[in-house]
Amino acid sequence: MRFYLDENLSPSIAVLARAHGLDVLDWRTAGMGGRSDEAQLLFAAHDSRCLVTRDCRDFRRLTRRFAVTGRTHAGVLCLRPSLPVWDFAAVVDVLRRVAAAHPQGFAPYQFERVGATE
Repeated sequence: MRFYLDENLSPSIAVLARAHGLDVLDWRTAGMGGRSDEAQLLFAAHDSRCLVTRDCRDFRRLTRRFAVTGRTHAGVLCLRPSLPVWDFAAVVDVLRRVAAAHPQGFAPYQFERVGATE
């Protein structure tokens, strides 16, 4: 599974995740700073990456809009508030568990919310 971290997550998470063998790209490395949520999702979709975010409401709406307009994406993984995003190791652990559970990636338009204990 391939991940893309949007702007509300630290690029340091991607560095640590890659050290654990995960395929994770962050917004800074991708040069996507300051872009809209829609642009972030389009970028992730173009690169066949599951977008990882804390911005659940906006990305759920975007997922619905993409489905209605026929624009596919590789899924959205929304991190619940129970997962402290400043705990990079905890976030990477969640990414590892999701990747293990979905080795082929998410289905198009799949939207999953995960927290610290899931």
